Amino acid sequence: MRLTSRRKTFFVYLSACILLNACSSATPENNVKVDKTSVTVEKNLDGLMAHFTQSDLQVGEKTEKYYGILAAENGFGVSINGIDVEVYQFNTSIGSGQKALDAIIKEGLMGSPVYKNGDLILVENKSHPKWNEILSSFQSY
Repeated sequence: MRLTSRRKTFFVYLSACILLNACSSATPENNVKVDKTSVTVEKNLDGLMAHFTQSDLQVGEKTEKYYGILAAENGFGVSINGIDVEVYQFNTSIGSGQKALDAIIKEGLMGSPVYKNGDLILVENKSHPKWNEILSSFQSY
C-alpha cells in the first residue's frame, strides 16, 4: 500500500503525539486528543523506568526475574538509587493474566504487599530509603 503525502504526515504526527504522551505526564486515562479521535497509550515497564528517571530517581541496572512463574508478561528487579525494587507487567487482555494479577494483588508476593497501576505492579520495599518517592512516582505514572 502506497501512502500519500497527507497520510504520511498524519502518521508522523500521530506517532509524535503518542511518543510525547508516553514521555510526559498525561491525563489519568492516558489519552491524547487528536482531531477528535482518542488514542490510548499503553503503559509498560520501559515507560515506567523513564517516568522514574523524570521523577529524579536514579534508575540503574535491571536484574532478570522469573516473571513467567507469576504468569506475568514481563518483569524485573531494577536498581533505584542503588537498591533493587521489583516491577511486573501482566497481560490483562487474557483471562489467565487478569486472574494472576488479581491473585497477586490479593495475596502479595513473597510476603510483601504489591501496588497496582493499570496492568503494572510494584512490590513493596519499605526498607528502601526512597520508598515514598518510588511509590509516589509509580502511582502518578
